[in-house]
Parts: sequence; structure tokens; C-alpha cells
Amino acid sequence: MKAIYAKTILYAYPKMEMVLNVLDDLAERKALSAFGDVRPCEELAQRIIDITIKKDLVIKLKLLCDFVINKMTPEDQMIINYKFSKQKPNESEQLIKSFGCNFYRKVARAVARFARLLESCGYSEGKFEYLCNEVHLFSTELKMTKEKERYRKRKKKITVVKEKSAPQERILKCA
Repeated sequence: MKAIYAKTILYAYPKMEMVLNVLDDLAERKALSAFGDVRPCEELAQRIIDITIKKDLVIKLKLLCDFVINKMTPEDQMIINYKFSKQKPNESEQLIKSFGCNFYRKVARAVARFARLLESCGYSEGKFEYLCNEVHLFSTELKMTKEKERYRKRKKKITVVKEKSAPQERILKCA
């Protein structure tokens, strides 16, 4: 599985509970609105079934994420929780500060382990792409994650260019 897909799942993970509640409310409203609707019952039933299928996909992914995160080392769990969760526990802050500049390397390794564990549990890129087509949250998160990665790479290129130009300036000043 691509790292970008694993990051997308991790960014969406804290929001999955909210999505499940929204899908519940949506199914309930569809069922209650059937009273005054003139469409055939089969069409309304099919819409409710589609919402239930989407909810089932999100539940399966949430349970799989819980299982995979619990299989990871405590350090990886703390790194993922700190990086991708909105709640930042105090004990993880101490650990993160102790990592120093290696923090982002450790995040990349933890994401790679998460992706490998997802694949070993049978969750493939095709399943994630299907989920993106079905549930709007994941397609939006994928776009946002790709944008973050593009920004991070562009920022990295700018710093590399600045570092390369510094010795040339020293040479020009010496001459």
C-alpha cells in the first residue's frame, strides 16, 4: 500500500466516529422522509441500503485500524497518536521532544509499518480506492494529504536550493 493512502487513513481515523454518526442520521432521515415521498419504495430502500453499505465500509476500516495500531510497538503507537490525532497527551510530548530532529523520520517509519500491517491484514490499494469513491470523507482527505505532501516536497526543494547557493556566494565573496 502506498504511504499516501496510509497517511490518509490515519488523518481520517479520528473523524470516522463522526462520519458513522452522520451516516446513521442520514439513514434515519431517509427512512422518515419516506412518508411524504412519491418515489417507489424500492428506490428509497436502495438509498438506505447504499448508506448502510457505506457505514459498513467505514466500520470495517475503523476496526482494522484499531487492530493494526494495537499490533504496533508502543513507540509507534505514541508517534502515530501524536502526529495524526487531535488530542496530544502530555507523556507523548516528552517522548517526542527527546526524538529531536529524528521525529519526522520516525513518523515516516511508523507510517510505513502501518501500511505494511494493513496490507498483511488484506487491505489493498484497490479497497482504499473503492472506499474513496463511496465515502466522501476519504476522497477529501486524500486530496488534502496529497496537497500537504506536495507542499512539504516543494518546501524541501526550496531549502535544498538555498543550501546549494550558499557555498557559491562564499566563493564569489572570496574572489
